[in-house]
Amino acid sequence: MTLAPLNAEQIARIEVTTHPRWMTVCNQIAPMSGLGAKFSYGTVLAMQILGHDTAVLDSYSAAVCADPAVKALRDRVYISADDAVAETATRLRVVLQNGTVLNATHDLNAPMTLDLRQQKIQSKARSLIGAEQADRLWSVISAQTDLAQLTAILRSPK
Repeated sequence: MTLAPLNAEQIARIEVTTHPRWMTVCNQIAPMSGLGAKFSYGTVLAMQILGHDTAVLDSYSAAVCADPAVKALRDRVYISADDAVAETATRLRVVLQNGTVLNATHDLNAPMTLDLRQQKIQSKARSLIGAEQADRLWSVISAQTDLAQLTAILRSPK
């Protein structure tokens, strides 16, 4: 299930249930740095809901961690562990101010179409190395050209 876009003011509480393995890795409660934010369920959820592009590494910063809107929403995120949740999965429960409860689950191992996988890979590549270089790289991969051409693109400056 995909949740519709939410407004931060609508949200009373967000509950994330994950595998216990991730509690020491991704559960930084109040990070102060961009690196800490990347490993904070609460901060990443708050950023996403508030419109930050969480796929872009530059989105993670001390300034984002200090943003009052991010902090206020992050403080409404509660994380719990459950051995019954796969290591690649998570459950999400969002309680709105009006009492409505929204539930969603996601598993990284869930099947997806080749087209969706391609879109996700291309989007991530664009966020990491820039659109122009990512598109050049994808056209080389799609054309199944030799490895030398592929590595030349990867070694070229952005």
